[in-house]
Amino acid sequence: MVDINTRKKGYDHMTYEVIKKKFNTSMYTKLVVAILIDILGYVSYLVPFLAEISDIIWAPISAIIIFIMFRKQLIFASTGAIVGFAEEIMTGTDAVPSATLIWVGVYVFNRDKTFKKFSTRELKDMQLVEDLTSKYK
Repeated sequence: MVDINTRKKGYDHMTYEVIKKKFNTSMYTKLVVAILIDILGYVSYLVPFLAEISDIIWAPISAIIIFIMFRKQLIFASTGAIVGFAEEIMTGTDAVPSATLIWVGVYVFNRDKTFKKFSTRELKDMQLVEDLTSKYK
């Protein structure tokens, strides 16, 4: 559930709705990317002898993508990158959807905190834009 306290802090309804829409767009975009990361990690097993070779290449790439995707939640990003890398490198673990599980941790179990951080950054960005545009009027 989205943090309702944002409305109580004096932010108008329009600002709240804009931030909520951006948050939801970001959240679902990251879900699609996480699922694609997990599918790409698993697909290598469809081609015999290619699996282990492609995992050596894919493991660091998926770890970097996971870290970048969740970098605003440093603990989840670091854990996700390490687990994602290990899952791709270890034999027989490609079926574990590590990127999707990190997404669940960030956006399902930690949703209010994630939204609060996201909205704080968005409000700072909005304020910065407002300050800059008011200077040049």
